[in-house]
Amino acid sequence: MNIALIISIITTLPNILADQQFVIEPEDVTAVLGTHITLPCRVTSKQGVLQWTKDDFGLGTHRNLSAFERYSMVGNDDDGDYSLKIESVGLEDDAKFQCQVSPGPEGEPGIRSNFATLTVVVPPEPPIISHGEFYLATAGHEFELECSSTGGKPAAELTWLDGSGNTITTGVRNIKEPMPDNQRFVSKSILKIKPQKEHHNTTLTCQSQNTADRNLKTAQVNIEVKYAPTVQLTIENSNEPNNGIREGDEAKFYCLADANPNVITYKWFVNEELVVGDYTTEMIIHRVNRSHHTATVKCEVSNDIGEAEESTILNVIYPPVFKSPPKSVEADLKEEINLECDVDGNPLEIVWVHAPAAELNFHPRVVGTTNNLKIIVSNETAGRYYCKASVIGFPEIKSEANVYVKQAPKIESPSKQYGAKGDTLRLECIAFSVPKARHISWSFNGMEINTMSDRDYSILEDPSSPRLIKSTLIIRDSKDWHFGKYNCTVVNDYGVDVLQIDLMYQYNFQFLMIIVGATLVVITLVILVVLFLCCKLRRKTNQASNDEKLRYSDDDLTKHKISDRCWKESDGSSHSSDYKPDIKQGSSESDYSIASTNCAGSTLDIKERRGGSVPLAGPVDFPISYRHSAADYADTVDGYYPPKYVPNNYGYITHTDYARYCLPPTQKYATNRHISSSATSMDNNYIRSGNAIRQDNGLPAGNRGSLIV
Repeated sequence: MNIALIISIITTLPNILADQQFVIEPEDVTAVLGTHITLPCRVTSKQGVLQWTKDDFGLGTHRNLSAFERYSMVGNDDDGDYSLKIESVGLEDDAKFQCQVSPGPEGEPGIRSNFATLTVVVPPEPPIISHGEFYLATAGHEFELECSSTGGKPAAELTWLDGSGNTITTGVRNIKEPMPDNQRFVSKSILKIKPQKEHHNTTLTCQSQNTADRNLKTAQVNIEVKYAPTVQLTIENSNEPNNGIREGDEAKFYCLADANPNVITYKWFVNEELVVGDYTTEMIIHRVNRSHHTATVKCEVSNDIGEAEESTILNVIYPPVFKSPPKSVEADLKEEINLECDVDGNPLEIVWVHAPAAELNFHPRVVGTTNNLKIIVSNETAGRYYCKASVIGFPEIKSEANVYVKQAPKIESPSKQYGAKGDTLRLECIAFSVPKARHISWSFNGMEINTMSDRDYSILEDPSSPRLIKSTLIIRDSKDWHFGKYNCTVVNDYGVDVLQIDLMYQYNFQFLMIIVGATLVVITLVILVVLFLCCKLRRKTNQASNDEKLRYSDDDLTKHKISDRCWKESDGSSHSSDYKPDIKQGSSESDYSIASTNCAGSTLDIKERRGGSVPLAGPVDFPISYRHSAADYADTVDGYYPPKYVPNNYGYITHTDYARYCLPPTQKYATNRHISSSATSMDNNYIRSGNAIRQDNGLPAGNRGSLIV
């Protein structure tokens, strides 16, 4: 066998034995309009004829594809490459392409590749906003903006952006419409918007894109919004908390308005009443008072588009004042009552303080901090209540009310009262009664006094206080038989109280004044006489001393000097208690004895013993005065009258009987019957001195002294 033939058979045998098949098949592809693409197709063991089809329409078997000037098959036969090249892809190229090989001459089966879809895409035209680049809107009035983009394939995607670059998704409606070629589209986006003040001078952007061109294309429109004013109301000089203004200060209000168009009209109102005056952006209340508290101040602004208003509530700080002070209450035990403290002030703080009836020196005890105080009445809760109201920066005010427990009356008058025979006498019966006394009666020596039948008596009642009753028994032209024991009886719905009053004698005040005046005159004359005698005696003593100097030795002269010194010390200007001389022993011929005075009087005895006793002078009385405070005496004792009934002697009381008045007399006060502690809750209490009845710190007189009538 020919070796060359064998080799040829061996080399061609694979081709004879292998079927034709695709090594590379075309795939789907997307091309932008106007670009160039190549659809690959490579075949091995090709036996038949190869061609490309477009939508199952054959393009030709020659590589140049002369019937289609933009189509050609590229590659070479040796490589089996029959790729289809399309230049300047157009919309008509949007189709399905397939590479096919017909059966071979030896009956090899034909083959077909997969369909490859060529998708031609077209970039959209730039978007257009139908209203142009400027749009005038009115706040609150809804309008529509339309943005469109033509010729996109696929249809362009349109989006809206606000002035801050944020995508607008609300109020957007998109429409896609095909163009006549049924391949490209017109895209529309309609934005429905209700403009507000914040949209004024903002720019809205419409942008478009599709898969053919990822570069965004945009269109913009500037929005000018006409809007009604917006208002901001402020208070300039509010330095207090919560925008408070102190009463009496000036308040300035500012109304800041923003509007388009900026032609604005201002109006001011206080409690819906128009403020008269040429006020625009500023309004002044020159002197704020408490009537402005909680008043509404309003600024109203308007332009051609509309109006707006802003208001504020005034907070006036002013001192407290009682609109209605708390009122005293009478109640039974265990009864619930209310004490109300109606106070006007801002900002107001209220404190209730309780002073129990049994505590004269009480420590404040806070029992409430509201206008209304609820109390369960008892002996502990009865007493005086203070309502204290305060506002920071102003003086505190307070008012009081009493809680009284209903009970039997209590008489608080002294059990001993005094009067002078022949005078018109007044016996007083003062009682505290809650509730008000129904009956007050007087009796004398067990017999009730009837003023209708007994003309010596009359009764006066003082109704000034509903709880403190004062009944006065008047005795005309008093006689001896009028003095004695009287009973005062007070009755109310809860019981009775009886007080026995002893009417005792008292000297006539004018008579005592005459006696005191005469006594003072006598004492004055005695003092003048004593001073005269002392001066005369002193001159005689000095003369005698000079004569003796000639006859006596130095020793005796010394003794005479001592005597002379003692006489000087006995001058009326010296107090008798000042005499404390030493007694010295002289010669056998003479001695001197000096007797110091005692509290019974001042007597100076000087004796010269020379053989016999020869007195130089008789006894001399020296007046002694004691100085006592007028406060040491409150009432009369055994006919002794307090200094208040004696002419003012600047604290000195002089007497003639010095032994009796050596020391200040001990004052004895008339002792009244015991007064219960509940008397301290009386509306008015009295301290009695002389004919006067005076109020003293709200405390009863008790047993401070007797009533002088």
